[in-house]
Amino acid sequence: MDIIEPVDQQELLSHFVKDRKYVYQATISHPFGYRVALAADEFGRLLINSCPSFTPSPELPDYPTVREATAEIVAWPEFLEMEPRHCYRGLSGTTVREYLGQLRRGEPLGGACAIRDKDREMPGKGIFYVVDGMHRLVAYCLFTNPERAIVPIPVFLCSGRSL
Repeated sequence: MDIIEPVDQQELLSHFVKDRKYVYQATISHPFGYRVALAADEFGRLLINSCPSFTPSPELPDYPTVREATAEIVAWPEFLEMEPRHCYRGLSGTTVREYLGQLRRGEPLGGACAIRDKDREMPGKGIFYVVDGMHRLVAYCLFTNPERAIVPIPVFLCSGRSL
């Protein structure tokens, strides 16, 4: 992950209209903001709150990575026809399918993604947690060879440390 430039809280929040409160909360506890270039091979380090095989909750036994969720969707493509089975902001197959359709038509996804340092007590192999934008990232990972591309989606990192 390359840092493009530092950004202040106001600029970072200006990229998020829907679900802004989650990004705002991330900027409070992680006050250093950066616009970053995210290489797609980093999908194995980005944690999200759900995947097709389990329902999300704040007390997950293990947070999946974007790459793990994508592998499950490849193995179970019917997931792309499913609405979320829960109310806790989990991964929606139909939302991923909509973004995947946009990519296949050559349309930009629009919007930005926000990630933050993962909490020490947060289970999972990754080092960052996706605060906003997991559906766009999962769709992009399904669409492309995730080993070779720079993700063409604006990504902002909220960190607890100066980088």
